[in-house]
Amino acid sequence: NKELDNPYEETMSGWFETATSFLDDLTQIIAPVVETPLEDFKTHWRAIKDFYSDGDYEVEAFQSMEIPEHLVSMITILLEEEREENKELDNPKFHECLEFFIQNRIMEILCELAIINKPKGVRKLILTQVNALLSYMPHSLLHNMSVHGPILKLVKELSATIDVENMEFVALLCSIVRLLKREPVLLSFFIEETELGDGKKVSEFLLFSSLLQHMKDPGGAGDAAKDGVLLILQIDDPIIFDYILNHTSFGSRVVADLCQYYKALPICKTSSTKSDQFTAYLIQLKLCNEILLNALPEIQIQLLRELEEEFFDAILGPSLLQPNEEIARSMTMYLRDSLPSFTAPTFLRQLIVLLLGEFEQVENEDDQSSHYLRYTLISRIHSDDTALCMSTLKLFESLVGLYHREVMYNLILRNLIPKYHIAPNSQVEDRISELRTTISSWLTFPPESEDGSTGYEAYLVDASQQITYAKMACRKWVEDAGLAFHSESNLSFPWETSVEISDEEAGELFFRNSGGFFLESLFDKLRQMFDNSLEINLVLTGIFAKLAHYPFPLLYLYLLDKPTHLRPGIRSLWETMKELSDEIRTKIDETPDFKENLTKARYEIQTDSDVT
Repeated sequence: NKELDNPYEETMSGWFETATSFLDDLTQIIAPVVETPLEDFKTHWRAIKDFYSDGDYEVEAFQSMEIPEHLVSMITILLEEEREENKELDNPKFHECLEFFIQNRIMEILCELAIINKPKGVRKLILTQVNALLSYMPHSLLHNMSVHGPILKLVKELSATIDVENMEFVALLCSIVRLLKREPVLLSFFIEETELGDGKKVSEFLLFSSLLQHMKDPGGAGDAAKDGVLLILQIDDPIIFDYILNHTSFGSRVVADLCQYYKALPICKTSSTKSDQFTAYLIQLKLCNEILLNALPEIQIQLLRELEEEFFDAILGPSLLQPNEEIARSMTMYLRDSLPSFTAPTFLRQLIVLLLGEFEQVENEDDQSSHYLRYTLISRIHSDDTALCMSTLKLFESLVGLYHREVMYNLILRNLIPKYHIAPNSQVEDRISELRTTISSWLTFPPESEDGSTGYEAYLVDASQQITYAKMACRKWVEDAGLAFHSESNLSFPWETSVEISDEEAGELFFRNSGGFFLESLFDKLRQMFDNSLEINLVLTGIFAKLAHYPFPLLYLYLLDKPTHLRPGIRSLWETMKELSDEIRTKIDETPDFKENLTKARYEIQTDSDVT
């Protein structure tokens, strides 16, 4: 009976379907089907395509469909597959996920999505993931046109976009630059010919111009852009080299920014404050320094020329010559605080020439008018404005502490011509040997003290280290017989003491018996020790201490020895200190409770942390 058969068949059919479904579920539990990386990759990509196929671009749907997770998973699968395959070079398995990625032009689609930026904010996600893919892939993907073509278009579009995620975009640009520096053969993919107004064509390196736009971005984006620019400046490629030198305003732009930051510095500066404006100026100064350390020589020459004309001569020099003492003091302090940023030899030399000039001969009165800035700076050692005097002394202390040949030659060494200050027929070579022995003994022989806790031992250790450092720094100097000094291993000085010359004439040639305007000013200021502030005296004696670190026999003789070998009337450090000592002895007799007051003053100096 068919009417009775049908219900039975339907019942049996339903039972078999239920049983089959149960067995399938049981099979998945016991032995689940494992998707291959490619299948997993396709699943994630399908989810992204389904979202964008609707055309709604709603943020809620973007999040609910977990589009960010799908994109991150895709990039992770690509990177993990390539890493695993590169562990076993003999493995014949093809990298199927990456093949699928390239054949389906997924990079092109991702870059287009980043350009349209819908829903808003997806661009940041895509830039981050594309950057990760390029940076962490074991081998470069830029060889493939379906990769470098879309990325180039992305860079062009975003470079012309005002509202762009700066940090992520700059990070991507820098990653590309690093890849190109590693494989210069890829450079041609990112160089395009641009037609000028006169019909001529120029090869443009878009990555460079894009990074230039972001060098002044605040925070990490600006710093990263500068790092990217510095990397490009090290690429030795004739097309890029020509583009930067002849078709960009790179050098003038960097210098213009430096000038802008310098002009923005607060006029009033105290030694304890560092403003945001000064920090910005230091960052730009360090950028110039890095370019002069690492860029190709031709680019360095161009930047040096721009710096000399637009910054040193037009802005820095005039600012130091301000007649207003408050402004002059602040600008001097800024210069001193920024001095450590001048580590590139050409950069530092340019600054030294600005401050001190270039002189080859022994100093004379005419030098004062030929380089007014040098004369002004040294004259300020005697300024009635205590703060201006202090800032000037600290500047010279820093300059002397550079152990730079041209600084010392300009200020002192060119004047130490023996026939001008050493008495004829003096046995100075023997005296120098004795003096060297005496110095060494003092550095290893701590004096006795009542309480044994003067800290003098620590001072001796520090002094020895400073002398060693100065000796190492000065070994790099090129010996020049005309400088009247040599290394310790060579004592054949150009004495010429047998030349007939009167003491009066010699004293004038030795610049007013003082060995130059700088030493004359230091001697005069030291002679006023009792009228100076404690801080000024500490800096002043610190300058003489740094001078004594220099490993030059003639300087030893002039600064540290008794003037028995000097011509009559020649000023010396020993003579100045003796005059002070005699004055102190007189004051001791005139001052009641001198020893008690001296002990109290010593204690206050030692316990005052502000005295530095």
